[in-house]
Amino acid sequence: MPLRVSDLDYDAPPPRRAKAAPWVRLTAPVSKWFMGHCLEWNHTQLAKLVQPGEKNVPINLRVAGLERESTLLPAGPGRLRVIIASVVLKAARAQLGSELTVEVQRVPPRQPPENLPSELLAALQRRPGALELFRAMSISNQRALVRVVAEIKSEESRRRRSEKLTEQLFEMAARKKPQREAGAAEEG
Repeated sequence: MPLRVSDLDYDAPPPRRAKAAPWVRLTAPVSKWFMGHCLEWNHTQLAKLVQPGEKNVPINLRVAGLERESTLLPAGPGRLRVIIASVVLKAARAQLGSELTVEVQRVPPRQPPENLPSELLAALQRRPGALELFRAMSISNQRALVRVVAEIKSEESRRRRSEKLTEQLFEMAARKKPQREAGAAEEG
């Protein structure tokens, strides 16, 4: 099994496994980008992975036996870049300006959680509009809430935490509403 960046760097998320997506081998010079390093390609070079005009594409990146989840980001007209962690550069013995060959695999976008813990679902259904607020949250925030409740062992604790999280959803929505209204008033 290859060594993953997440084994070395606790901040790196583990790679998501795509079911049938092929690995594509790409080479690019390591370039400077703000305070880090990146690799850049044009859409022609990435034709097997992305459609023209597509941006923010989730990928798995494999280099020097390390795997990392990353994103192809816009880098100007017709170009995309991927940020390279310093631990990856060290493992590949690459430096600024050197050619680096990587393998890239497209990852399907994350899906919202399908099965909510029964206590969380009951708490969201008891409060009108709560389930809609939950579904309006980003997928990563939905998954985080589900994980917080699912990791609790006691059924009574899960119920109490679900009630508290439902109340916090409404508090957060109430705080955001005046901000949105103020922004709309400034624009109009």
